[in-house]
Amino acid sequence: MLTLLLVSTLTLTFNIQQVRANGTIYIKADGSVDPETAPISSVDNVTYTFTDNIYDSIVVERDNIVVDGAGYTLQGTGATNSKGIYLSGRSNVTIKKMEIKTYDYGIFLDGSFNNTISGNNITNNWIGIRLTKSTSNSISANIITATDRHGIGVTNSFNNSISGNNITANNIDGIFIYYSSNNGISENIITANNENGIEIDYKSYNNTVSENIITANNWNGILLKYYSSHNMISSNTILNNRNGIRIEDNSNHNHMLNNYIADCEWDGIDLMGSQNNSVIGNTLNKCFTGIYMGHKNDNMNVIYHNNFLDNTYQVTCYSTPNMWDDDYPSGGNYWSDYSGTDLYSGPYQNETGSDGIGDTAYIIDESNQDNYPFMEPWSAPAERKVGVKVGDWTLYQVNYTYSTNDPEPPLPRPPSEVFEIEQFRFFVQHVHETNVTFRFTTYYKDGIEETIERFIDVNTGEGIPVFLIGANLTADDIIYPDHWSEIRINETIPRRYLDVIRETNHYCIEASVHHDSYEENSSIHIYWDRATGFLTESMFETIVMDKTRNYTTYYLSSLQIIATNLWSPKPPSPVEATQELIEIIETWNLSKGTENSLKAKLKVAIHMLDMGKEDGAIRKLTAFINRVEMLREKTLTNEQADYLATEAQRIKNYLFLGSYLLLTLDAYILHSFTFSESSVVVFGLFAKFKSRRLMHI
Repeated sequence: MLTLLLVSTLTLTFNIQQVRANGTIYIKADGSVDPETAPISSVDNVTYTFTDNIYDSIVVERDNIVVDGAGYTLQGTGATNSKGIYLSGRSNVTIKKMEIKTYDYGIFLDGSFNNTISGNNITNNWIGIRLTKSTSNSISANIITATDRHGIGVTNSFNNSISGNNITANNIDGIFIYYSSNNGISENIITANNENGIEIDYKSYNNTVSENIITANNWNGILLKYYSSHNMISSNTILNNRNGIRIEDNSNHNHMLNNYIADCEWDGIDLMGSQNNSVIGNTLNKCFTGIYMGHKNDNMNVIYHNNFLDNTYQVTCYSTPNMWDDDYPSGGNYWSDYSGTDLYSGPYQNETGSDGIGDTAYIIDESNQDNYPFMEPWSAPAERKVGVKVGDWTLYQVNYTYSTNDPEPPLPRPPSEVFEIEQFRFFVQHVHETNVTFRFTTYYKDGIEETIERFIDVNTGEGIPVFLIGANLTADDIIYPDHWSEIRINETIPRRYLDVIRETNHYCIEASVHHDSYEENSSIHIYWDRATGFLTESMFETIVMDKTRNYTTYYLSSLQIIATNLWSPKPPSPVEATQELIEIIETWNLSKGTENSLKAKLKVAIHMLDMGKEDGAIRKLTAFINRVEMLREKTLTNEQADYLATEAQRIKNYLFLGSYLLLTLDAYILHSFTFSESSVVVFGLFAKFKSRRLMHI
């Protein structure tokens, strides 16, 4: 009896641990689960949650659902062509939080799009995840290991994202891309795979491989082959592979940018039978060969701004010509075994003064040389991005002070109109890549306003400088006060503006000139908001003292931000916000019919608000938005229409909800502060007065 009880208990325990559904499980198009006994629960036919381990396959026949493993296991027997989860022609399905093992294909997507595979542990399958003829799917945050072939296999598929996965110890490749284009592979950890970390094969174009950590794969960290062209490989860390990156078999026009490649058994970058590839900004450290080009067709490749560090052979090539520098002053590469000197500068290295570029070329062979080798390792400049958008604005209080007791002052008094300036206003009209077009308004104490339109390129300093620099720069980053010179940010520090602590970039310089007869001291302090790049505060001060005659001349120009819509703690009222929309419309030079029709509706809305009739104001704002949509791509650009509709909707939302959000509105602004001519020795900027009231830098 005791024996029978023990056997029964063990049998019950076994049955509880292994729930079987007696065949493939289907999540049907109508939302049902077949068979009903499968350990999958759903209360809304949207989220399907495992309630136990499953030892069969799952076929999904329904779109717009979530399959949540809830930490349970989906396990097969390793049968040929078995699939853990199979999607054919499906969209908007999420597969998450399950362990999938012992199938031919852990997850198989066939002709499916906009699906998400996230947070799964996929192990001991033939292929972990397989995509074929599938587009715009996301594979993220999975652990994929110990497959017989590839961790992820992608065939004839496009616009998919593979990111944040840990792909380890697979028998062939971590990720295999075949005849597939426009896919993104980023921020994965890919290590200890038996052949390649990533292989991109056969006419695969425009794929991006970026910011991955790729280590200890037996063959290549990244392999491109068989006519795979126009791919981007950037900002990866590639360590301890046989080859870091290998490009072969007429795979042309690929770009390898800013990768760190080290400790390769053979080659850091191997170009075999490939042309017109770009190798820029990479570090190749302690490989047997930094770059290997062993085929007569390995030519017309562009190779510059790389660091070749202590490789046994920095370069081995077939003597076919490639380009090894970006001309002067951009320069070539850094070579740790370069023994030249840097006494001269200029395109021919015959001008007085060093420039960080060696005076003689680095010779590779009779057909290849770096004409402008760097003396120190090359480092990429900070990426400059625009941190402002259309409608952003800043308002500055301006102060000019001048005094002298010298009848012939060495620093001439600025025109009297300068001292009548009270404020500057800067308003962003248009943003395109690194170019910002803006209006700059000068407000005078007598009520006169003058406005000009200018642009700034935050990447080059072209246009009107200083008022805007790149966003998110930091100490030691280079900025451009004009199109010809560069300076470095001294420090990044917190400062309080408009009762808000902002992280700011600070540039300062001080200069003194001492003679027997006179002394001149000048200083410049400039602060920019780090997040946006907007100028927040500046001061230029010069004191000239005539020692022999006991005369002193003093000049100060300063400005400080006093209002903005970027971080103002006090949002405008609905009436103020609507009035500002009217002001913005007036700056756009629209046709009179368009301008008047839009302003009329906003003016009626203001009238309704003044009378306390919020419902009427909401109706007029709705009519305004409808009018904007009618004018879109006719007399309004898409950018203008988006701005007007968004801001009007935000005013409506406040009126609906009774609590007003910060509105990013305003009218035009722009201009630029000036320095005295004596500041040329300090900063290279000086005043040029071209009209009675308007100043230009």
